[in-house]
Amino acid sequence: MFELILGLGVSVGLAIYLVLTGEHEEAIGLANEALAEARELELPELEARALAIIGASRGSSGDPGGRADLERSIEITEEIDSPLASHHCGMLADLECSYGNLASCFELQRRARGHAERFGHVGHIQWLKAELVAECYWLGRWDEALGVADEFLADADAGSGHFMEAYCRAIRARIRFARSDLEGALEDSGRALEQARITNEPQMLYPALAVRARLLCCGPCWHGPVAAAGNQIARRRRARADCAT
Repeated sequence: MFELILGLGVSVGLAIYLVLTGEHEEAIGLANEALAEARELELPELEARALAIIGASRGSSGDPGGRADLERSIEITEEIDSPLASHHCGMLADLECSYGNLASCFELQRRARGHAERFGHVGHIQWLKAELVAECYWLGRWDEALGVADEFLADADAGSGHFMEAYCRAIRARIRFARSDLEGALEDSGRALEQARITNEPQMLYPALAVRARLLCCGPCWHGPVAAAGNQIARRRRARADCAT
């Protein structure tokens, strides 16, 4: 029995690797085999993991039916009080985000955060803190986004870094750019790209490249007029002050 469970765990692990490398058809095939065995052996946690893999692969391939697989995986992990509930909520949140369903994404991330905090899953708590930066950015709560980003990046700098550091810096660069802080935006985007290239993960590298390219293209043309406008406003304020005296 132990060898069967061990072999099933290895199959699930291989399927996860195939998802990450974009080999979705192979991942779904292997996960379906694992799913059948997990159900036969009455192993609900492995069943949930297999369903999550199938759902993520289907969703990433453009099949919205993957949502139902992930929803069922969450139901199982919550029923058996498994710490995997946090991960599976996060996986469905990513899928909803890719479909543009931001409200559903943010709600699922809040559920994931609750599970991670309850189980003391420090790594996932930090991951979801970085996701909160994005939520605040998209909802226009930019001061809050900067506060959470500053806290997350300070923790990363004090430790050994974090996979989501490039993600946070890219978002902070966007906010700084929008608030006329070109120097800060360029610094953040440069470091984001540097860190993303180290991980070489597409979900980190592509956004970092996009933000950096935008700043390098728009920066000089954008900074000059804004600085000139700022100087002109300052001159007008001084002129009004002089007239008032």
